[in-house]
Amino acid sequence: MIHRSSPPKTLAPVPKEWQPYTLDAAYTFVATLPSSSHRYVIAARHASGEICSVQKFTGIGSDLSKAKDCLKELRMLRHLRVHRNILCAYDMSYSIHENGRIADVYLYTELPRSNLASIFKSRKNLTKAHVQYLMYQLCCAVRHIHSAGIIHGAIQPSNILVDSDVSLRICDFSNAQTWNGNSLARGSNPSLCTTGGSIIYKAPELLLGVSKVSFAVDIWSIGCILAEFLNGAPLFDRNDLPGQIRTLLARLGKPSDDVLKRIASPQTVQNIQAIRKQNPPAIRELFPTANDAEMQLIHQTLLWDPMARSASTDLLDGLYFSQWRNTADEAVSHMAFRNDAYLETSQDAINQLIMSEVASFHKMVRQAGHEGSREDGSRSSATRPSNFHHGQAQAALEISYFDGSEEDGEFEWAPDE
Repeated sequence: MIHRSSPPKTLAPVPKEWQPYTLDAAYTFVATLPSSSHRYVIAARHASGEICSVQKFTGIGSDLSKAKDCLKELRMLRHLRVHRNILCAYDMSYSIHENGRIADVYLYTELPRSNLASIFKSRKNLTKAHVQYLMYQLCCAVRHIHSAGIIHGAIQPSNILVDSDVSLRICDFSNAQTWNGNSLARGSNPSLCTTGGSIIYKAPELLLGVSKVSFAVDIWSIGCILAEFLNGAPLFDRNDLPGQIRTLLARLGKPSDDVLKRIASPQTVQNIQAIRKQNPPAIRELFPTANDAEMQLIHQTLLWDPMARSASTDLLDGLYFSQWRNTADEAVSHMAFRNDAYLETSQDAINQLIMSEVASFHKMVRQAGHEGSREDGSRSSATRPSNFHHGQAQAALEISYFDGSEEDGEFEWAPDE
């Protein structure tokens, strides 16, 4: 654990623009990982030998919006860390600027060996059992997230981490929103779901000008990921907005006028209605190798109408997962997530809330008796038992995505899409 009374911290040998990047003395730098303009990420090795991820959130002391987003993500990870298919936060810390405000926040998490983006890029030959197990874990994670009243908003391959035993974790809650039962909770920012992440996996209602955000946007993304597993390439593969909309129309045909008016802006409605009637192939023809169970999941997810898409619970009840059901895996959150940070308008107040959140996290993991571990005692993928069951051999799941050496820092990690 990292405590404020810990031994002197050291600077990690990262790019100059990332400095100061302060690591606890128990950690040594291994490699830099894909980062963003406001979040720098490295891999670090703990004295125990375990590799973890260390994310540095910058601008926290001077940018109120960044500070609120950081606090939201820290709280979400603490709220969701009991589930094995959601990235586990090991520790949190912060550095103090000379003006007394928080300078940067550091988040220490587990670091699986790869992600789905790397797997898709490498064209690894996965069996149907591998794919089913990955999709099952993904749906279990989404069910738990939704049961807490959280919409992830950016479920895509780069945010789905996979280890060599094919255990899966969802990460990156920077675009996540909260749901109060009927609509987005106060203080939510639906534009984050619209602007963040790759449009290849975004639901139509996020692309057509109205930013309709609900649990259904995550369900659409699940369908896109299964489609990519089935076909070996994204089903809707354009990175420009007009091209992506044309691809949706070509693959799925035009939605009914009633649905279109609910998911698109008035101008977009006119533009799409003016397009000559499409004659798309039957959706079954888009997946020539799919079986009936796989097609059922496709039909439940890839629908224009968000109200017609199945809930995550219904996905798990489908034929596709009939051999994988496990009550422990499908646990739901017993408490809805609440984010009251939006009520604060003071930078100092948000800074104080972040300090309190870090202190609360430290207290929680100490009381659990497993520093940095989940409630079930598991910490990393190396110690977490696999849930591959029903008579399947564990060896059948051992696939390695580490082409390089950990010692050399050669993580096979795909850049953000």
